[in-house]
Amino acid sequence: MIRVVCCLIGILLCSCSSTSNLSRSDSNDPWASMPSEPGKCYARCLLADQLLNKEIEIIEFIGNRSSEYNNVEEVELVIVPETPTSAAEVKKYLTVKDTSKTENFRIVKIQTKELVKGGFTGWKEVICNSDVTPEFYTKINRALFREGYNVDPKSSIMSDRSKKALVQYQRDNDMPIGQIDMDTINALEVKY
Repeated sequence: MIRVVCCLIGILLCSCSSTSNLSRSDSNDPWASMPSEPGKCYARCLLADQLLNKEIEIIEFIGNRSSEYNNVEEVELVIVPETPTSAAEVKKYLTVKDTSKTENFRIVKIQTKELVKGGFTGWKEVICNSDVTPEFYTKINRALFREGYNVDPKSSIMSDRSKKALVQYQRDNDMPIGQIDMDTINALEVKY
């Protein structure tokens, strides 16, 4: 049992360190080097995508396509959903190339989201190995269960189901993904 817990701790917090400094030459990049503060641990986490709400206007064709074939083109727009758990939707629109050649159109405003920044990793403060105990995992599992995620609230390990629930919680709340970082611990109101 202890060996399993130690392996899980190692896997979950593999990048954690409180003293080493992995510096790179790019001093303008705030994520280039791991912070180094005594008594604190850090790990790289996948940062949540940053989306920008955007309204665009298209000139939608509303006539008979066969009669005005040369003045119409089909465009595809990716509509990003409001909730992170829903899939993006691709919608096709017929648009007018030249409005002076037809009256069969209307202006349509469409709400979309544009990916500004995504897929980046950054250093985040995480719980140190010395603070990771079976009791801590039980607290994490209880907090995830309380938030409505499918975990065993009595479990004292970070099972695959617990890891999936943690990642989903982090995605649902636009948090750094993949580690038990301090933002997640505070959001879940877990004391250690």
